[in-house]
Amino acid sequence: SKLVGVEFQVGRTGAVTPVAKLEPVQVGGVTVSSISIHNEEYIKEKGLMLGDTILIERAGDVIPQIVKSFTELRNGNEQKIIFPTTCPVCSHTLFKTEDEAVWRCTNINCTAQVVERIIHFVSKDAMDIRSFGDANVRKFFELGFLKDVPGVYTLPFDDIRKMGGFGEKSITNLQAAIEASKMQPLHRVIYGLGI
Repeated sequence: SKLVGVEFQVGRTGAVTPVAKLEPVQVGGVTVSSISIHNEEYIKEKGLMLGDTILIERAGDVIPQIVKSFTELRNGNEQKIIFPTTCPVCSHTLFKTEDEAVWRCTNINCTAQVVERIIHFVSKDAMDIRSFGDANVRKFFELGFLKDVPGVYTLPFDDIRKMGGFGEKSITNLQAAIEASKMQPLHRVIYGLGI
C-alpha cells in the first residue's frame, strides 16, 4: 500500500500515538486503511516517510502492522513525518521522559484525554455500562451533557429525550445500565479511574 498521511491521536493518559493513513488494501480478507505506528522511535526505526510504498502484514492474523517501506521505490516526492511538539488537540507542549518512547500531553484538562477517560470508565472491563459506547460519550461531551467521569451519573436525561436519535427504550436502557454500574465491585471502579 501507500502511506498517504499520519494523524496524531491523544489517549486517556496523554500518550500521543501516530496513526498511519493508507490507501485501503486487502490483508488477509480485511480492508486496512489505518495502522498504529506506535511512536516517534518506531517511525525512525522503520525509516517511514509520507508517500512511501509499504509492506503490511497482520501480526498473528489479527493486528495490521507495517513490515517495511520500499525505499528503492521512492521518487523524491516523499516527505519526512514530523512529530508534533505540541498536543494536536489542546496545543499544550508535549513531554517525554528519558526512559519512555512516548510523547505525552500533560494537560489533564485536554478534551481528548477527558473523553478517552470517560470512554474507558464506561467500558466493558471497567464499569460495564452497556449502551454507553464511544459514539454516545463523544456526542454527549460535544453537546455539553457530559464534562467528566462523575458526569456519567448526572446526565440530563430530560434534555437527551428532546434530541433526535434517542428513543425512549434507548434512554431507559442507558439509565438502567448506569444504575447497575453503581453495584460494580471496587476493583472495577479503581480500574475505571485508571489508578
